[in-house]
Amino acid sequence: MLNLKKPSVWDDVRRGPEAGLFQSEFLVNGKEDAANNFASGQYTVGKEIMEIVNDRLQQKIDNSENVQGFN
Repeated sequence: MLNLKKPSVWDDVRRGPEAGLFQSEFLVNGKEDAANNFASGQYTVGKEIMEIVNDRLQQKIDNSENVQGFN
């Protein structure tokens, strides 16, 4: 079967020229997006991934010497 999945913005970030700027284990994305709808991103789609985001952020903070300036 032919896979006609359209590449996402995340695919471009992970494989593009900017790939070296980000640690891929800290990039979080879900199955759907908020489609430029603040309420959807804030109250439905966003709530579903907040635990993952908080865990990844906590990992980053734990590994940082200066929380003001980690990347």
